Amino acid sequence: MKATSMIMMMLVMLVMMMLSSSSVVVRAQYTDTVYNLAGSSVPSYADGVGSQARFDTGDGQGALDDAHVHLYVADSLNHVIRRVSMSGVVETIAGNPSTPVVVDGPGSVALFRRPQGLVIDEARKKLYVSDVLACNIRSIDLSVGMNFSVRTLAGSGSCAGGPNDFKYPYSLVLEEFGSENNTYLYISDRDDNSIKALHLDNFNL
Repeated sequence: MKATSMIMMMLVMLVMMMLSSSSVVVRAQYTDTVYNLAGSSVPSYADGVGSQARFDTGDGQGALDDAHVHLYVADSLNHVIRRVSMSGVVETIAGNPSTPVVVDGPGSVALFRRPQGLVIDEARKKLYVSDVLACNIRSIDLSVGMNFSVRTLAGSGSCAGGPNDFKYPYSLVLEEFGSENNTYLYISDRDDNSIKALHLDNFNL
């Protein structure tokens, strides 16, 4: 594995660990030096640059794009999805901290209810989100000009669990088998004590 890839993997691991224990997003340098990229130890909500930004991530996760340009963060207790540049610029791309409900649509009007797991689908230009208290899986369109449009892909919202529904879904893993048309999103369904597979061509569980 190339050194740069190892560094970026370390970055994501560090981000996930730090998000679970504080409100600071961190970045690892090649010299193994770790410094604050954005946020502070004070949980709150604010877009901005570096320490001016505020998060209340709870155990929300992060996902780094393949180009190493943006880090996406599930700011779980604020019920929003944030985008962080490698220079520390933080912006909210979807959700509203004062309205924890489920609404699809452009990022400026879409709403979440405790987003948790994130994974990027570079082929489809999508960011997949496990919306824990909504008990469903959402997608955010990262394509240029799509205004971060949010869509609910799976889950009735009843939190009933079972083979065709979710009961507080958490972590996500994306896996492609041979072609883009045979790609699955694996979901850790916490309170249903199961791992579920969502086919991204037909959205069947």
